[in-house]
Amino acid sequence: MSHPRPGPVVIERCIRGFLFILLLSASPFWVEAQERTDASVRGRVWSEDRTPIPGAVVRLLLGADSTLVRIAETDDLGFFALEPVSPGQYVLSIGRLGFASEDQSYRLQAGQDLDLELTLESQALVIEGISVEGERSRERARFEETAGVTVQELDREELKMIPGLAEADPIRAIEVLPGVTTVSDFSAAFNVRGGSADQNLILLDHVPVFSPFHLGGFFSVFNADMVARAELRSGGFPAEYGGRVSSVLSVGTDVGDGETGFSGGVSLLASRLAVNGALPEGLTNTIGLTNAKYRVSGRRSYFDILFKPVATVPYHLDDVQF
Repeated sequence: MSHPRPGPVVIERCIRGFLFILLLSASPFWVEAQERTDASVRGRVWSEDRTPIPGAVVRLLLGADSTLVRIAETDDLGFFALEPVSPGQYVLSIGRLGFASEDQSYRLQAGQDLDLELTLESQALVIEGISVEGERSRERARFEETAGVTVQELDREELKMIPGLAEADPIRAIEVLPGVTTVSDFSAAFNVRGGSADQNLILLDHVPVFSPFHLGGFFSVFNADMVARAELRSGGFPAEYGGRVSSVLSVGTDVGDGETGFSGGVSLLASRLAVNGALPEGLTNTIGLTNAKYRVSGRRSYFDILFKPVATVPYHLDDVQF
């Protein structure tokens, strides 16, 4: 049995196949000849206890002028990758809140894959101190320092808002507080929790006032323009207040704000005027003070003038407080 001879087309295909095989066998040498011109930096960031650090910022800076070339952030497992990178001298900078920054220099060659294992040391974050100031109320201070003491306080604005018989009166104002009763509508004396009026201690700037009433108890000696606050201690007060067993009424004087001004008022029984200001700086320096402010108030009743057409009243009062 005879076989046909291969034709020209078959021979051509065989030659092409042979050349293709030769080309495939030579391709590794061709690939090897094409060298990489870039590099890469990869790695993992650990803490001192070998825990991966996520969220660390990794920056690749050009060593010559610290120009930022690449930046990355470590993943949840602490890995990062910076690529592609041109060959050259670089500084690898790693930072993370709560850790000391790490800077290392590397020279990268063409085709180099730099794999790093980096450890950051823990470092406390040092920030500038913050100063916070707040005004603590007297009620809060009293609660923190003398808990258990029954103290009620009225400031000057509250004292003037409470209606009085003829004018604002600190002693008549405290009669509206719980546990306080008045002796009569015509007397400023008061009783606290069943005690008598003489069992109350009345202080003006911590100084006892033994006769705090005018006109037989009709109103008190305190000028409302000069009162900053009235504080009633109706139980649990210390032994320093003497043998009084009902209450301690402490009246504080308003020393003014140093601004020049005046205030006054006219009531059915008396008229009053208060003036406040500050001493000149030269005078205060002369007497050895940094600054000084003053407040002075005067009050005069006009019973004698009011009743003069019908009767002679040989009584009037003059109050001056400085």
